[in-house]
Amino acid sequence: MKRIECWTHILDDFMAAANRPFEWGAWDCGLFSADCIQAMTGVDIAAEFRGRYSTAKGARKVMRGSIGEMMDRVSQTYGMPEIDPLLAQRGDMCMVDSPLGDALGICVGSKVACTGPDGLAFVPVSSAIRAWKV
Repeated sequence: MKRIECWTHILDDFMAAANRPFEWGAWDCGLFSADCIQAMTGVDIAAEFRGRYSTAKGARKVMRGSIGEMMDRVSQTYGMPEIDPLLAQRGDMCMVDSPLGDALGICVGSKVACTGPDGLAFVPVSSAIRAWKV
């Protein structure tokens, strides 16, 4: 997967407009991260999941396993090699431990942006438990 030429500006614009509350199947951690990647690359890594769930139970069903298992399949399909989380850079996808379990987000420097109940939440990239190069 290759990022488009002006991806840094596109990611900045996307993040500035992305502050909306969490919603299963519309604006959850996976779709938010996939939307960021699509904005940076033009590739929709969540195409097979979109419009297929609206609850946590539905999300688990379409993921066919845990978030980590789903990401193993997605990363292989789209050429997103897993990297050491401490080496994640701006625009890379990360998995963090959240109060509700594993969650996906996008590295934005020293922080990982994730969806939260009131909008975007930011956690230190040092707390990422897995990461993938975009």
